[in-house]
Amino acid sequence: MIKRKQLLQLFSILFTFFFITTGCKNLIYQKPNKVKNFTLKDIIPLDNEISGWNRDGEMIYCQDLVCLASLIDGAAPYYIDGGAVEMIFQDFKKTPENTRLTLEIYRTKNDSQAKELYKGSSSISPIQIENLGEEGRLDQGLIGSYRVEIFKKSFFVRIVSMDKNEALKDDILTFVKKITSEIP
Repeated sequence: MIKRKQLLQLFSILFTFFFITTGCKNLIYQKPNKVKNFTLKDIIPLDNEISGWNRDGEMIYCQDLVCLASLIDGAAPYYIDGGAVEMIFQDFKKTPENTRLTLEIYRTKNDSQAKELYKGSSSISPIQIENLGEEGRLDQGLIGSYRVEIFKKSFFVRIVSMDKNEALKDDILTFVKKITSEIP
């Protein structure tokens, strides 16, 4: 027959074991704060986080070929074959200018795949931009729009404007700097 003292000891041991293997594990083995609960959605600027710019429409989040193909048709296999495992598309609008831009972020399985997506993207008249991720460029050769592309770690980021002027170019660079600063 088990005595009360033995039961309490057994209960105490089981409780301690349970506490260590569940609740305490999160406290002991925490990752650095910036990475701990990171999701791709975390790097999308909030409304007016970049002065005057607000999200326009719902964010589109894809994790598979079917979702991506429904958005960009023929290019979807290029990104999936290139290692993209998560993609986000978000439009932004600045009022009262009624200026628009589109943000695309692709997270790949590894850093080299993000670099390959960047290298494989064509540019008409690229200007290399320092301090934008690991490498970045502004393509100003497009008629009526700018395109900025960067890669950092396992992320490939593209921003395309629907207009073309110096103030907008500065805003796009501000956007991309904000986004790259949020990549863990």
